Amino acid sequence: MLTFYALPVSTYCSKVRIALLLKNLPFREITPPGGSYNSTAYHELVPAGSIPAIVHGELVLHDSSAIVEYLEELTLEPALLPSNPADKARIRALANFHDTRVEPAVRKFFPLISNEKPEALTINLAADSLVEQIHRLDKLIVNAPYSGGAKLTVADCAYPTTLNMMQKIFEHFCLDPRWPDKVSGLREAYAAHSIIQSEVSKND
Repeated sequence: MLTFYALPVSTYCSKVRIALLLKNLPFREITPPGGSYNSTAYHELVPAGSIPAIVHGELVLHDSSAIVEYLEELTLEPALLPSNPADKARIRALANFHDTRVEPAVRKFFPLISNEKPEALTINLAADSLVEQIHRLDKLIVNAPYSGGAKLTVADCAYPTTLNMMQKIFEHFCLDPRWPDKVSGLREAYAAHSIIQSEVSKND
């Protein structure tokens, strides 16, 4: 059985968890030894020292995108990548946009949330950056209901919990995100999917 090292609050762990559940793969989920990915015991097991990670037989694999790609190749159905090379590349680019643009924009808010009196200018700059990425995402979404079209893809493993976290951030700072149409429709599609909604609700 596949062993999945994860922490509840990580959006990247949610990304892998959604892929595991969509693929209907048996796994056991455990927290890193010592309860932290900074522990010596975990670094001995996962030299990269990052979370999430999986152990499958002799394979020890870190990085959420690499793990999701591995799961995709491990079992063909349901497919989370299109067969057409151009469509496949587009989905991978969309998934990468989450990891390199959207999630880092969300992460800028983490120190502001823990700060009792963050400066309004700092909040507004972080919000502007996040809204910019939301609108860029809206332009990248070509079809509906999901980010890549009619079927869930590897990109849809990444976005649900991050979009939910965005909503929480906006509510925390009393901001109005004014979700663009396609992103709004994407959020509704995720809310209607039982596996994804169950995962998202864990982070509410």
